[in-house]
Amino acid sequence: MKTSNSYFSRRLKIGTFILAAGMIVTIAGTFVSILQPEAQSLRKWIISMGFLLLGIGTANFIRYYSISQNAIAARRAELAEKDERSLMIRNQAGYSAYLFSTVVAYGALMIYSNLTQSTPGFDFFWFYLVFAAVAPSIFYIIYLTWLHKHY
Repeated sequence: MKTSNSYFSRRLKIGTFILAAGMIVTIAGTFVSILQPEAQSLRKWIISMGFLLLGIGTANFIRYYSISQNAIAARRAELAEKDERSLMIRNQAGYSAYLFSTVVAYGALMIYSNLTQSTPGFDFFWFYLVFAAVAPSIFYIIYLTWLHKHY
């Protein structure tokens, strides 16, 4: 039982860290909006990143805190997380979500590119869509290569 407690306590610490980081980033975004009201896009970007971290941190904190309080539930959750069938299902679901997000990002990029062909100047949104379309593929390739080397 010692391994499951340390396993979930590590996860709980990570969730707490992400939750605290989300609070700090959200507060920083609020201060940016107070100190520089003309920087609307920067404020929105910082606050939305803070909300993302808050959501991830809260979900992890609640999940692993409730599990760490009950030894039987911790053992069941650990077995469920490490079960080969569950891992296969999660991997397939993650891969399907990756493919869907990639198709949506490329579709949005193509539609936006066709609608704004004659617009002169720097278009930040177009570069964002390029990043949103290409970055997951690059991350997927790098992470897959890393996993093959380490496992």
